[in-house]
Amino acid sequence: MSRIGVEPVPLPPNVEVEISGSEVTVKGPKGSLVKAFQPSMKISQEDGAVKVERPSDEREHRALHGLTRSLLANMVTGVSEGYSKTLDLVGVGYRVQQQGEGLTLSVMFSHTVEVAPVPGITLEVEGNNRIRVSGIDKQAVGQVAAEIRAVRPPNTYTGKGIRYAGEQVRIKPGKPAFAVRWPEGTLGLGLPGNAVSSLVVFELLGVQALRRLVGAHWYRQTPQRLPLDAPLSWSGGAEGYLPARIVPGTRLRVALVQPQGSHRVAGLGGTDCLMRLPAEAAEIGEGEVVEVLRWT
Repeated sequence: MSRIGVEPVPLPPNVEVEISGSEVTVKGPKGSLVKAFQPSMKISQEDGAVKVERPSDEREHRALHGLTRSLLANMVTGVSEGYSKTLDLVGVGYRVQQQGEGLTLSVMFSHTVEVAPVPGITLEVEGNNRIRVSGIDKQAVGQVAAEIRAVRPPNTYTGKGIRYAGEQVRIKPGKPAFAVRWPEGTLGLGLPGNAVSSLVVFELLGVQALRRLVGAHWYRQTPQRLPLDAPLSWSGGAEGYLPARIVPGTRLRVALVQPQGSHRVAGLGGTDCLMRLPAEAAEIGEGEVVEVLRWT
C-alpha cells in the first residue's frame, strides 16, 4: 500500500470540499481551487477528512494513489493557509520595483525586465531587493518563483543574481594569480584571463608581489576617504573592490562605474580608482564615506 495514499487528508473547520465524480472543489478563507483527478481514483469524504482509494495494485494505480492524496492535501493547505516563496536579489545594482501588480527587475542587463502579473498570484516587493510570491495554488507559486529566478540565476563565481531566500549557492574557486622568480632572475606574473579581474588583481596583489621579488619593501597604499556620489547596495560575504571614478568639483566624490562584464576592456573606461566595500552586507547611501585606492 502507498504510505502516503492511505493517509486521510484532515479538513480544517473553515474548509469545505465538494466532490463531483473525479472533480474536486476545495473552498476556504483564502479562496477556492478546482481540480479534475484520474477517474480511476475513488475520492470520498467522511469523518472530517478526505480519503483516496485505488482500484488495484497495478503500477499506474500505485503511483496515482499517493499523487492524488498529495495534490488534495496541497489544495486544502492552499485555501486555508496559502503558499509563498521569497526571492533575494544579490549584487551591486540589482534592484526590483513594484509596478502595479507586476515587477520591474534591474539585474545588470542593458534593459529592465518586466514581470507581468499572473492571475491568482500576488507579487510583493520588500525593500528594493526582495520579492515575495504568494498564492493558494502551490504549483503556480513555485512556477512563477522559478521563472523570476531564471531571469538572472546566481552566478557560480560571484553568487550575484536572483536566488531563493536561504538558498545555498555553491561558489566556484576564484580567479588564480601567482608571482614567481626563476633561477636566472626572470620574473613571472600570472593573472586571470579577463581584463577587469586582471587589473584589480594586479593593483591589489601583483604590484606588491613584484616589489617583493625585486627586493623592495612591501608598500601598502593609504586609502583615500571620499563621499559616495550615488547610493548602492553591497551583498557582502567578502571584502570587495569595484572599478570607480573620482568626480571633480568643489568637493571630490567617488562614483561607481557600471560594470559591462569582466571580459570587456570597455568596462574600465573612465575609471581611475578602486572602491573598497566592506565584507558585511550594507546599504551605502549617497554622501556616505567609502575608501578609495587610486591606480598606481
